[in-house]
Amino acid sequence: MGKDPAKETRELTDTEWSYLAGIIDGEGCITASSNGQDRIRVTVTSTSRGLIDWMIARVGGSVCNRRPASPRHKPTYGWEVSYVKAKSFLRGVLPYLLIKARHAELALQFGDTMHAHVEVTDEIKSFRRWVVRQIKRMNRRGPVV
Repeated sequence: MGKDPAKETRELTDTEWSYLAGIIDGEGCITASSNGQDRIRVTVTSTSRGLIDWMIARVGGSVCNRRPASPRHKPTYGWEVSYVKAKSFLRGVLPYLLIKARHAELALQFGDTMHAHVEVTDEIKSFRRWVVRQIKRMNRRGPVV
């Protein structure tokens, strides 16, 4: 059996999974895209490099440094997991998510249609597009209509 990518460094405690879920609920974004390169992705943007390093040490992923738009702003750091890592990560945080649980459920359903041995039928393509629309609607700023 292969190594679980979301647990590259060590087994996480329930406390760590719940803390990660709080970060995702407050500062994270769960997305799916179906535009020729279908994928699910989880991102966090923070001005705390320590937080991003803590996440990397526990679940892996990649980091992006972003320059401030203005000299008055702090630099920000982005963390990201996608594809299989995103699926494993979402499975770990899902029991603890409050605000973005539905996002995670939909992203996992989308991810479950992404297997090398699965033929991508018109029905699967349609389902993926539907999931993308639902998650985009939930991620929109302002009231959800």
